[in-house]
Amino acid sequence: MVKENFFSNVYLHVLLFFFLFSPRFLGIIPFHSGMIAVAFLLAYVMIIKNNNFLLPKSLVLTASFFGGLAIYHLAFAFIYDNNAFDFFSICIAVVVYITFGWMLALFMDKKGTNSKELIDNILVISVVCAIFNSIVILIQYIYPEVRIAFESILVKSNGDIDHINHPFRLRGIASGGGSALSLFNSIMILFLIFLVKKNRVSASFALFGALTLSCSNIFTGRTGLIIGLIFTLILFFLILYKNLSIKNFDVRTILVFTLSSYAIYYLLTFDRWDAEVSTWAFEWVEGLYIGKFESSSTNALMSMLYLPDNPSHLLFGIGYFEGDGKIYLRTDSGYLKTLLSVGLPLSILVYGVIIFFFAKLIKASSDYFWLVFFVIITMLLVEIKEPVFYQNFSSRMILLLSGVAMFLTAKKNILKGKYV
Repeated sequence: MVKENFFSNVYLHVLLFFFLFSPRFLGIIPFHSGMIAVAFLLAYVMIIKNNNFLLPKSLVLTASFFGGLAIYHLAFAFIYDNNAFDFFSICIAVVVYITFGWMLALFMDKKGTNSKELIDNILVISVVCAIFNSIVILIQYIYPEVRIAFESILVKSNGDIDHINHPFRLRGIASGGGSALSLFNSIMILFLIFLVKKNRVSASFALFGALTLSCSNIFTGRTGLIIGLIFTLILFFLILYKNLSIKNFDVRTILVFTLSSYAIYYLLTFDRWDAEVSTWAFEWVEGLYIGKFESSSTNALMSMLYLPDNPSHLLFGIGYFEGDGKIYLRTDSGYLKTLLSVGLPLSILVYGVIIFFFAKLIKASSDYFWLVFFVIITMLLVEIKEPVFYQNFSSRMILLLSGVAMFLTAKKNILKGKYV
């Protein structure tokens, strides 16, 4: 029984790592691990588990909505002669991500397992996967030959970073890097705050994980680095508060705080890092000293923020998400990408639907209210800079959890004799 649980636990960690980070491996046929994870889980649910569980109507409606959205975008992309592939494939991917979460919940659902325990286990496994990838990133920076070895077996990232030749921009084993990966790391620190508050992980593990994730963000993206440092400090003070209220303040806790305090100080005194890395990663610090928060990326973003000057383009979109813009300049902003793709009313609906599904976690337990609230606020803020609500690593996480919440809601209703 212990052996079976061990292999099941390892399988879950590998499955979730492949899904969340979706590394693409080179070979005769490129190996897309994210798709493999979905296929393996689908095979288990449908064949091995012989699932008789009814597909919830909410999942069918979700597939119908995003399928219709993809067709709508396709039509306007054809009218305005824009590339329709990116947004079209994203709509399909959203349905796959939510379905994966539903199947994962079915896979993990055991007799006697309650909703909170199942969701917490997924949060813990996700954090462990992120910490592992961050450790790989740090090793890649210390030993460049390790980076070259990994990059030689990974498909080149679709982003604008050449990871095999860049001196310090790294991605570990993930399909890509940059701010998308750094944001995901910072969301994982937020998960650690929640898990520590619920006593699901130890203080020492949480601080080690947060510091590892923050350090790796120095080599991934400044967006997540800033957010992650804020979350790490919050975690630090939360643990301090929790331990000060306990009479038995043991030696291990004192040691953890001493080492963590030094680590945070070392991290913040960025001049100890390589000059090229610190100049890029901590460019924003100088702006804080003079009361002006800016960097080269924020300045570039400002030039990409605009509204369509044609009312019909604003209302209905032009089917443009990525590539060479024939009417408007290319933009990185997630809000503008969505608006140009499907128009303002449908854009509001897209974000509303995703938030609605993610908020279903609160129906599983009110304990998740603050976690859901802060994740949504963080994502909404970063969406100004780039699409993170329905694309990249963080979106896979929240859509996966949406699928889990959908399963748990459907299960409760079926037990009550309803089909939802």
